[in-house]
Amino acid sequence: MKKYYFYRMTYDTGFAPNAFGKYLTLAACTPNHARSNVNIGGYIIGVEAVDLANKRKQIRYKTDIEQSLIYVAKISEILTLNEYFNDNRFTYKKIFHNKSWKEKFGDNVYFKENGMWKWLRGHQHDWERNKQEESQFFHIEEFKKVYENRGNNNYGALIQDIKGNRVFVSDEFMYFGDVCLPYLQKKEFINLLPKGQGTKCNHNENDLSKFINYIEVLKKEYGYGKHGNPINCRIDNDCTNNSSTIKKSCDTKK
Repeated sequence: MKKYYFYRMTYDTGFAPNAFGKYLTLAACTPNHARSNVNIGGYIIGVEAVDLANKRKQIRYKTDIEQSLIYVAKISEILTLNEYFNDNRFTYKKIFHNKSWKEKFGDNVYFKENGMWKWLRGHQHDWERNKQEESQFFHIEEFKKVYENRGNNNYGALIQDIKGNRVFVSDEFMYFGDVCLPYLQKKEFINLLPKGQGTKCNHNENDLSKFINYIEVLKKEYGYGKHGNPINCRIDNDCTNNSSTIKKSCDTKK
């Protein structure tokens, strides 16, 4: 039986997941950080967390929606960060600071060089985002010490990205973002969500069956692909070509 992994998203900026182009990719944040046992053919479902929903309501955007369904993705490939970085299919997902807001939120930023981790400066988990033209190296032998002594939340997120070292790739996805499809219109859907952070996979079969039927309805109505912009575009007004502000993209608390 195919497995369905649900999690709550505290940020939806375009970085995690990155739903631009042919592929939806998830190279950071939950479930990468939680190292969930997602396999090819499994599904990842991102649902708006209460905190994110409250921020959306504070700007009076779709206040009638309690929490929204952000995306559903069937995983077609799982790559390492280095494989992802060196795959020509995903060059367009690298961060480009001088292009449109979509390129500024690229998630293809980590790779290894001569046994050392390197990342493109200025991405969402870089704790010194203003140093966009400098190279930052991180020796693999120092990984454990740095990870255990992470004090800065942003630095911790970067280390968690590398420690997860997986990129979930989907070419069969529906990303809704600020379309804000209601998720909590059925009580049984609530039971599919984890109570806190992390992912939830073990579900009541009856509840999951109803959600799978709901997915089929959405496929017929919307089809695969990207149907909206990130919710944080609305909240932070970041999705313009002149935007230089990059916000934190996921909750790094354990």
